[in-house]
Amino acid sequence: MTDFPALRDALQVWMQEAVAALTADSDAAYEGVGVPEWNCDTDGIFRNIVRPMDGWDFRKRRQLKQLASWPNVEQAVHKDDHLSRQVDIFVGTIHGGIRVEAYNLAMHVLPRPGEIDHANEVFEQRYADLETYLVADELEFKTIWPVPGLIVADMPIELESGIVLDAMSDRELVIALRTETVCPHFPSEPLFQAEPASRTCVRYRYRLSKLIDSRGDDASVRFQELEQRLQDIRATIEESLALVLPEPVMTAGRFGISGEQWSLVSGGVQFQQSMMPRHMRWRRIEVDVERVSDLQEVWKQVSQRGLLARHKGLALALRRLSYQAQRERADDELLDIMIAAEALYLAELGRQSERGDLRYRVALRAAVWADDLQLGMTKREVLKLMKSAYDARSAVAHGGSPDPKEMKIKGQRVELPELVKVTRTVVAQGCRKALAAAAGSDSGWPPDWDAMVLRT
Repeated sequence: MTDFPALRDALQVWMQEAVAALTADSDAAYEGVGVPEWNCDTDGIFRNIVRPMDGWDFRKRRQLKQLASWPNVEQAVHKDDHLSRQVDIFVGTIHGGIRVEAYNLAMHVLPRPGEIDHANEVFEQRYADLETYLVADELEFKTIWPVPGLIVADMPIELESGIVLDAMSDRELVIALRTETVCPHFPSEPLFQAEPASRTCVRYRYRLSKLIDSRGDDASVRFQELEQRLQDIRATIEESLALVLPEPVMTAGRFGISGEQWSLVSGGVQFQQSMMPRHMRWRRIEVDVERVSDLQEVWKQVSQRGLLARHKGLALALRRLSYQAQRERADDELLDIMIAAEALYLAELGRQSERGDLRYRVALRAAVWADDLQLGMTKREVLKLMKSAYDARSAVAHGGSPDPKEMKIKGQRVELPELVKVTRTVVAQGCRKALAAAAGSDSGWPPDWDAMVLRT
C-alpha cells in the first residue's frame, strides 16, 4: 500500500532505465577510497581508516534527467497536491533544511554500483523511507550526551518522558567519535574497542514540525526555546549525577542527529564538545540498582518545574557541586565544593544583620543537617571536617596553600585530595537532603537553623 502510487510507479520505471543506462556506460561507475573516518567494522572494532567506496559519476547522474521515463516522475510529483507543495521549495525544520527537487527524491532510490545485483530490494526499502518522509508533518530528532565512565546494568532507564539513560548504538558511537565527543584514550590511535563504560549516554528524543517554504516567523524564538531545553537537560544530568555518585562525573558534550526515520537532512549533525579533564576519561563508576533508583528520584526533584528558581541558594549549590567534575586540580575542586556549601548553608546571609563567623556557621549547620549514620561520621566529626575544609578553602582562595597539619578527618591528617573527597560526600548528602525537603513543600527548605542548633 502506498500513499503516492503514481510516484512510486514512475520512480521504479525510471530507476530501471537509469540502471540500464549507467551499467552500459563504462565511464559511469567509479571505485576508490574515501577519507579516513570512524566507522564500525564487521568485527565490532571501530577504526579511523580509509575504506573502499563506489558511486556514479556526477555528470552521468545529471544526464539521467534526459531519460524517456523522467517526465513521468516530474508529472507524478506536480500532479499530487501533497507532493507538489514540497518540491522546488525549501523544506526543513527550525534546525535547517534543504531545497527539495524531484531530482533529490530520485537520487535517493537509485542503487549504487555495488547494489545493482539487488536493485529492486534497494528501491523498495528506500522508496518506503522516502514516502514516510513525504507524508510526515513532523520529523524526529535526538540529542545525545555521552557520559564516559558509567557502567550501568539493565539499560535503558527512563528518567522522564522522552529521556533515557542508555547505551549508544554503533551508529551513535560512530558519530560521537567523528565529532570527538567520545575520544580514544590515545588520540593518535586509529582503533577504538567499545566497552560498556564508553557507550553510556543520556538520550533525548523529540519531534519538530516540518516547515515548508519558510522557517516560520517565530523560528528564532522556537530555536532558542529548544536550545534552552537542551542546556537544562545537560544541567539536570550533571547535577543529578553529582548528588547520587560517589565521584564527580560530567557529560562529554552533546550531538544532535535525526532519528531512525530517514529524511533529506539525515546526514546532518549538530554538536558541542566539552573539555574533559584527562583523568575523567579513565574513571569507571558502577551504578547499581539502588543508585539507579536514587538517580530517578533525584532527577524528578531537580527537574521539578520552578523548584530551583524558588531556591536560588540550593540551585547554586547543585550547580557548583556539578562543576567539580570539570577541574584538573584538587584545590580548584575544593573551591567549587565550598562555594556549594556556603550557598547551601548560608543562603539567607545576604542580609547584613545575619553576617558573622561564616566558617563556624557553615561547619555547624553542615553538622546538624548531616545524616551521621549514612556518612559514618559523628556530627562532631563533621563539624571539625568542615572547619578544616573551610580553612583550606580560604588559603587557596587567597593565593596560599592549605596547612598540611590542619587537614584532618576524624583526627587523622590527610592529603588534600582525600579532604576534598570526604568534604564532597558531606556537601552532596546535604544538598540531596535539602533538595528532597524543598521538593516536599515550599516551607521545607531552608530549615530554622537556630532552632535546630538549640535542639542539638
